[in-house]
Amino acid sequence: MKKSKYRKWILLWGFLVLTGLLSICYTLYDSRMLGEVFDQVSPNSGYREMHDDSLYTVSFRSRTDTVQGIELFLEKMPAGNGKDIKVSLSQNNKKAAGWQISRSEVSDSETTYFPLEKALTNCKGDRISIEISSSGYTGVRIGVSSMDGTETPAYRLISDPLSKILVFFLLAGILILGSTIFAGFYLFRKKSFRTEQAFVTIYIILCLVSFLAIPVFNTPDEDHHFYRIYELSQGHLISDKQVTTENGQEVVQVGREFPKDLCPDDFETRDVSLWDVKNHLGDKVDSTETEFCEFANTALYAPPSYLPQIIGVKIADILTDSPLFMAYLGRLMNTVTFGLLVFFAIRLSPFGKNLIAITALLPMSIQAANSLSADGLAIGIVLLFVAYILYLKYTKTEVLHKKEIALLYLLIFFLCCCKIVYVPFCLLLFLIPQKRFKSRSAYKRHVVTAAVMIVVLSLGWLLIATSFLGGIKANVNVDTAKQIKGILKNPIQFVMTFVRTLKVYLKEYLLQFLGERMGWMNIYIPSFLLYPFLIILGVEVCMDQDTGKHVFPTYLRVFLGGTSILIFLLVFVTLYGQWTPVGYRLIEGIQGRYFIPLVFPFLLAVKPIRRIHVQQTGNKQIPWNSYTCVLILNLSVFLVLAVHVLADCI
Repeated sequence: MKKSKYRKWILLWGFLVLTGLLSICYTLYDSRMLGEVFDQVSPNSGYREMHDDSLYTVSFRSRTDTVQGIELFLEKMPAGNGKDIKVSLSQNNKKAAGWQISRSEVSDSETTYFPLEKALTNCKGDRISIEISSSGYTGVRIGVSSMDGTETPAYRLISDPLSKILVFFLLAGILILGSTIFAGFYLFRKKSFRTEQAFVTIYIILCLVSFLAIPVFNTPDEDHHFYRIYELSQGHLISDKQVTTENGQEVVQVGREFPKDLCPDDFETRDVSLWDVKNHLGDKVDSTETEFCEFANTALYAPPSYLPQIIGVKIADILTDSPLFMAYLGRLMNTVTFGLLVFFAIRLSPFGKNLIAITALLPMSIQAANSLSADGLAIGIVLLFVAYILYLKYTKTEVLHKKEIALLYLLIFFLCCCKIVYVPFCLLLFLIPQKRFKSRSAYKRHVVTAAVMIVVLSLGWLLIATSFLGGIKANVNVDTAKQIKGILKNPIQFVMTFVRTLKVYLKEYLLQFLGERMGWMNIYIPSFLLYPFLIILGVEVCMDQDTGKHVFPTYLRVFLGGTSILIFLLVFVTLYGQWTPVGYRLIEGIQGRYFIPLVFPFLLAVKPIRRIHVQQTGNKQIPWNSYTCVLILNLSVFLVLAVHVLADCI
């Protein structure tokens, strides 16, 4: 290797490692105090504005001998500063400490830390009381928990804080170790090293990190996904409905009767840590007591969309009665399945291999793959389906065998069952040349069979799922039927609502799609770690050099791009009907992760007009610099998440 190449390599890796270290510093600068949490109540009832004569109190018995401070769930409001918030801590009805802070002093992290000048010692079993009050507008909201109709402040009691310097070196060590591992592949790569192998290498590293950085039940609706998966693993394909009375009105509840504490109450929150996991390692499923668990939002998912997780949970259920083991094995099966789907998508695709790999390695894609969510399977199926269609069009030159046709139908089956908004991808079936079938009549027969299959699967489950919509606790004044009628009656009004929504939220959708809000959408990732992913995708779109002889025609661009745009619009229409209040000026409920499956086909459609060719085997086609950046950026993102985990479990 020449000196210039050495210099280039050192500068690149030095820059990337420096980026990771800066991200750690950024996170630790405004993070909660790192320490062991023995007492915790999460804000399961939301946030309340602190205004005139606000007063929130909570009292409990300490479970630790030492108290170094407390954390409160405080959130800044858009408006400016107002009156100060007063916080006091008492031990056995004797005031131990007091604080007074303004809005500007509230942390940008999820919690604000209040340290004790002198730690409380030998206080296990003592009564600890926390009081928060204000005398006017504060510009701050406080997280509260509700029990027996009484709202109390959510809090954490911190014992034995960990030095941030120690955490910095720990995370920096992990970052450098991960970088070194991949550097080994980079320096000693073989000529036969393929794109799918590069993907697998990075994917395994990131999965190991993310399993620690994102504890179980700490992704959106993961507790409800677990309930649905457990229900399916017990042989119940459709959820139950029961009608109860609340405030004199009948309310539909969708769910099922499960063993009590199948998912602990403190896991049904938006802030699960490894400390919580540690405390529940000994939990067992108790079938003697049952309770009705609601999960209307996940009851909408068809059984096949959870197949990997079902297998994992069922195996764990046979081997043990630990709910945590069930959840983690379900996660692991989802992780492995996603990796395999992407691996074969890369291998089969005649071009755009690097686009597939980078899309699957986005932080949000990794989180979806390493959770109990159905999103991981949906993303993987779409990538494999599009890649397989391109394979049948460009790479396959012979008549399709029965196994290849069976695989095509299998992908159609899962595509229709995973998420109905992605069903329009089935339009890509028309890209398969007629000559790939034995005869014209065979081609027509398969077209009719596929069409019937698509209609029956998608509409059939839609009819079933529609009956569960009444159980979803959406925004007030949501009326799906009325919204759809409104679109048909006045489409211009809907178009204006759609445009306003894009104007307000487009940047947020873009960052969410990359991974701005991780965990339970409550851990914010610095944007300087996310924008480089867009640059990498842009470079691959414009500079990716595949080699071969195939032309990228206009009609193929129209199919890929048009289908992606159609699904993009369909997502907005769906959430307009299911989540947006009637008459509201913006479409609510949309999250950036919904658009991840659209990336690969859309970017193929907008590639510069030139010949697109079948990729040759060999490392000359692997953009190692891009993959290096993807690895380091992802490690930095997950180290930010790790700080939040360490804050609660060490």
